[in-house]
Amino acid sequence: HVQLGKEIFVKITVVGGSKGTGAQFAKLAHQAGHAVTVLSRSGQAPSGVCALAGDATDAQVVRDAKGRFGTAAELAELMACPLAA
Repeated sequence: HVQLGKEIFVKITVVGGSKGTGAQFAKLAHQAGHAVTVLSRSGQAPSGVCALAGDATDAQVVRDAKGRFGTAAELAELMACPLAA
């Protein structure tokens, strides 16, 4: 994250953010000024949000995303993290 004054800006990756709750979250985060990337099989994302097409369970997608997300390990950890109930 980056802090400018009192505001904090975060790079956020939403896995499965092409529609539904994921898309709404991506849209709201983008509107709040965060750098948002959506990883989805369709490659679609809300307007203004960076889209990356691929299956999140495909190891090659993780390797290809390495430069965009930081390290492959960080992306793999993100994808393995269960959603809070």
